[in-house]
Amino acid sequence: MKYLLILQIFGMIGSAFASPLQTTDCATVTQIPPAECEALIALYNSTDGANWKNNTNWNKTKTPCRWYGIVCSDKHVAEIWLYSNQLSGSIPADLSHLSRLQRLFLYSNQLSGSIPASLSQLSDLVYLSLWNNQLSGSIPASLAKLNNLEYLWLASNKLKGSIPVSLGKLSKLKYIMLYSNQLSGSIPASLGNLSNLEHLSLHTNQLNGSIPSSLGNLSKLTDLYLHSNKLKGLIPASLGELDSLERFYLHSNKLCGNIPLELMNLHLSQLELDHNHLTASNSKLIAWLDRHNRGWRTTQTSCPEKTICTEITEIPSAECDALVDLYNSTNGTHWMDKTGWKVTKTPCSWFGISCSYGHVTGIELYENKLSGSLPASVGNLSHLAAFELDDNQLSGEIPASLGHLSKLKYLTLHFNQLSGSIPASLGNLNNLEIISLRVNKLKGSIPASLGNLNKVRILKLSNNQLSGSIPASFGNLNNLRTLYLHSNKLKGSIPASLGKLSKLEYLYLYSNQLSGSIPASLGKLNNLRSLKLFDNKLKGSIPASLGKLRRLKILSLASNQLNGKIPASLGKLNNLIYLKLFNNKLNGFIPAELTRLSHLEILLLNNNKLCGKIPYKLRNLKKLSEISLDDNHLTASNSKLIAWLGEHNPRWRTTQTPCPPR
Repeated sequence: MKYLLILQIFGMIGSAFASPLQTTDCATVTQIPPAECEALIALYNSTDGANWKNNTNWNKTKTPCRWYGIVCSDKHVAEIWLYSNQLSGSIPADLSHLSRLQRLFLYSNQLSGSIPASLSQLSDLVYLSLWNNQLSGSIPASLAKLNNLEYLWLASNKLKGSIPVSLGKLSKLKYIMLYSNQLSGSIPASLGNLSNLEHLSLHTNQLNGSIPSSLGNLSKLTDLYLHSNKLKGLIPASLGELDSLERFYLHSNKLCGNIPLELMNLHLSQLELDHNHLTASNSKLIAWLDRHNRGWRTTQTSCPEKTICTEITEIPSAECDALVDLYNSTNGTHWMDKTGWKVTKTPCSWFGISCSYGHVTGIELYENKLSGSLPASVGNLSHLAAFELDDNQLSGEIPASLGHLSKLKYLTLHFNQLSGSIPASLGNLNNLEIISLRVNKLKGSIPASLGNLNKVRILKLSNNQLSGSIPASFGNLNNLRTLYLHSNKLKGSIPASLGKLSKLEYLYLYSNQLSGSIPASLGKLNNLRSLKLFDNKLKGSIPASLGKLRRLKILSLASNQLNGKIPASLGKLNNLIYLKLFNNKLNGFIPAELTRLSHLEILLLNNNKLCGKIPYKLRNLKKLSEISLDDNHLTASNSKLIAWLGEHNPRWRTTQTPCPPR
């Protein structure tokens, strides 16, 4: 394929007295599809393009193939070369529209935010180079869809969570560079499937567990850098089969035991085993090691004492290690009840632990004075069905490794002090039925991937500091009965797709910054019992379709900017107990149909622009205990109604003003 590339590497800086900048209209671009042009503009806008070191022609001309750093082929963007160019801000999800992109070089900039999962749609991508930035969050498991990827460079960022097991599906991969991040968990054994891998660099992270013996299958591997982690256990003898290996770094870990004789089969130019707990007794091996890693012996220390997990047979040692990590990481010595923990050799009898068929299936340690952070190794409890740690003092981030718990049904971490973002990996938990993360300090946007949880019945994310919009993907949660998103900082409109949640009973979106109108589609929620949208910035009229919610008991739309009339159809809500519409801009009459709401106990219509006579039959609402009609333009002439209002809403008359002229 012959690439079209006409660009200036060092573009001239425009004169300070140049004419005002033009912006590119992608509809007029013919070199590439408009969607690809829009993706480039999104990249420019999202990464402060005006302040790039070189932005020659960007967003000025109709020829994006001549923009600095862009290479095109066959009328498509094929390559982006913007490394070391002072890009700042986040990578836009719109890059997924560059369907023919093969090379993406954005390294050595100041990019922040997460890696968009949408990059997994770039099916032609061969090079993904984002290293030396400030990217955070987890590595999207969806990158495993990049079947043509050969080079994955994400090093020197702030990435957290575990290395996705799914990366083992990238059969063409030659280079993996993930070093100098904050990755945790174990090295996936699936990486041993990458038969074309030449370079594996995972050093300077917080990886733990043992080195997978499957790495011995990587016959083309020349460089293996696993140093400066928390790896433990033996060096697998299978690594001695790496015939192509030249550079082998394992120093600064917790590796323990005898060094395998098989390493002498390797033809190494560099070997580093310093600062572990390794030993050797074979004279030939010692001589070989001294030649390749002089001074290795002087830096070794004794293996730590065996933990209780080395003597346990009731569950796998990896699961036992995860429980011990949980105990140590959450200040187990100060738990309210720690019966059996790290004392007995039967972890299935430890307080709060349930087991089945030789595996841990439940952890119930709610209200038990846990403090500290959750360890990533909890993601190794592969059979866990219930993880209930609510009402404690947990802090730190939710480990992305929880996304590995494919059998998890119940995840309750509410009433803690957890921070950071909600891991997108939780969207992998296909068996999850209840997820409660409310009342924490979580920030960032709600992952759209949570819309994949088709078995979830209860989803509670309220009382955090979440921002962004409500994912439209939540409309896919066919079994959802409770959705609590209130008391956050959510913006944007209420997705009309929520109207598809036919089993929904409780929808709480109040105390956010939501705007736009109330979707008429909410009138399709036939099982809804409580709808609370108050304290937002909603506009428009109240949909008449809400009158179809015959099971509704609570309707609170107060403290918004709603206008128009109160729909007469609300009089059909025979089970309604609370109707709160105060602090809006509603006008017109109070519908006489509201007097049919025989179960109504609270009616708050104050501080609107309601006008005209108050329905006489309002006094027939025998169960009404609270009513406020203050601060409107309402009148009453019937003496009995006036007396009734005086008893139930004493201030009503003194706060009314005349109806404004039509």
